[in-house]
Amino acid sequence: MTIGRTLRIAFLGLSVLSAVFMMVLAYSRSRTALEGEIRQNLRARAVEVMQQIDTMLFERLQNVGGWSQLDVMQDARIGDVDKRLAQFLTESQAAYGGVYRELLCTDTGGRVIAASSPALIGRRRPGAKHWLQAPLPQGSVEVAAPEFDPPPGGARMEFTAMLSDAFDRRPLGAFTAVFDWGEVMRLLDVAAAGGPDAMQSALLLDGDGRVIAASKSLRNQEIMLGSRLAGWRRDRRGSGTYTRDGRPLGLDDVEIGYATSTGYHGFGGFGWQVQIIEPKAVAFAKVSNLLWTLSAILLLTVAIAAALAGVTARAIALPIQQLTRYTRRFHEGGEVPALPAPDQSEVGELTRAFTQMIAALKQSQEQLVRAGKLAVVGEMAAILAHEVRTPLGIIRSSGQLLSQERELSKEGREMVEFILSETERLNRLITTLIESARPRPPDFHEVDVHVIIRRALELLTLQADKRGVKLEQDLRADPPLLVGDPEQIMQVLLNLVLNAIQILKPGGRVRVTTRLEPRGVVIEVADDGPGVTSKNRERIFDPFVSLREGGIGLGLTVVQQVVRLHRGVIEIDASQWGGALFRVTFPRTAREDAGT
Repeated sequence: MTIGRTLRIAFLGLSVLSAVFMMVLAYSRSRTALEGEIRQNLRARAVEVMQQIDTMLFERLQNVGGWSQLDVMQDARIGDVDKRLAQFLTESQAAYGGVYRELLCTDTGGRVIAASSPALIGRRRPGAKHWLQAPLPQGSVEVAAPEFDPPPGGARMEFTAMLSDAFDRRPLGAFTAVFDWGEVMRLLDVAAAGGPDAMQSALLLDGDGRVIAASKSLRNQEIMLGSRLAGWRRDRRGSGTYTRDGRPLGLDDVEIGYATSTGYHGFGGFGWQVQIIEPKAVAFAKVSNLLWTLSAILLLTVAIAAALAGVTARAIALPIQQLTRYTRRFHEGGEVPALPAPDQSEVGELTRAFTQMIAALKQSQEQLVRAGKLAVVGEMAAILAHEVRTPLGIIRSSGQLLSQERELSKEGREMVEFILSETERLNRLITTLIESARPRPPDFHEVDVHVIIRRALELLTLQADKRGVKLEQDLRADPPLLVGDPEQIMQVLLNLVLNAIQILKPGGRVRVTTRLEPRGVVIEVADDGPGVTSKNRERIFDPFVSLREGGIGLGLTVVQQVVRLHRGVIEIDASQWGGALFRVTFPRTAREDAGT
């Protein structure tokens, strides 16, 4: 079986099995998530409505308790003869825009002495229908059970606070606020209408489980203040959800989110409970729709997988076939053939890696040849330096003797000076050749890099001043200690800084910085000169390569050798001013194989 056919079968089988597994998993988790979301939504909306009702009741109780303590209420002692109390009640009712149906004051005999509606004045009212009592800082307020008018009428609830004389505390009567209970009904209507469908409803149950308010869809089922739903109340604090048989409401099973009153500010609440109701059949219709949707997606996935299997198998097999032909041509011909166009897949990455390996192999071969040549050049340089130094010493000594002759002419003395200076230059060149050909093994000690840097800058200060170059230092390595050869490290710094000084024009600057990194102590020598091009960076450490006129081209070769003997790294980059930056990293401890 070919690799293409194997890949097509494997890809199609894996795709179908994965799609089936993902569909089953998605359906299971989606069903669980939807159930949790539905319950959470019902509970959250029940909590929100219950908080709104608690806030509304607190405001009504605060109104009644506060108004009963006003000085104007003391007019009840004289029967409100100046109508000041009636005017206050009328204005207060108007200010609340229909929240209160009536505001009235009665004397101890139950006769209305002041009211927001003049038609009530003089009538007698029955005693307060005590149902609940709300203790407040300014006195308790009696709450009567809600009264429902015949359909399509509304509902009301009375809040009553007793009035007493401010001087001798004797009873003066009572202050009653007739609250429009329809405000609570409208809250439940909004809660039911805010659901994701039109099948939700809302109830408000008192502490005994009686329905005292309901949303519009339930108000016509004669459940107000009845016991039909008495078992629906959850006698627990807080909020939650549960499932219930909905037959008392003419429904199948329903999901109910409930929230029990927790009060508001100092008002502890009456223990009422809000319930948001939704039929389960309606809620979980989304799950059934999800199942059909996932089934359709599965069929579509199988069709797409079959089409993609062929394309993918060919896309994977073709590069492998190309790579096979590529390696065969390289093995037979020994030359690197044209690179097949790789893509971004793993096979393409394999093609690139293999090609890079062949290129690296050829580069390694070239480096070995180059290293052999350098070794021969180094040996020849050592022999040449040994053979030239002896006659060079003789020439220098002869020049020094000639310079002491008194009868020597001016032109002769000038020629002798040339001989001495040139022999000195040749001597330095020979010394550099010997050092580059046979570098001395380092003598490792613990050294302070900052001390070496400061000493090197002191030695080069005179040359820098002559060329008008400014030397700077920014030494931040802490601690600046490493194990190395102080003389060779000094040689590295002198070469790098001196190269920078010699290549800069007057007004240039050289900065030496240090810092501590996990891999060791980093020393950077930066300048604002012309910099080093990318092409020259590849060959600047080669022997006899120099970027300045008159340079020998061995200084950086020696620097690189010293850094390598210390198992360090030297890199070339651009400085922040656009010039050259040489970055040397020395490990803080010498390795056992250093210098070998």
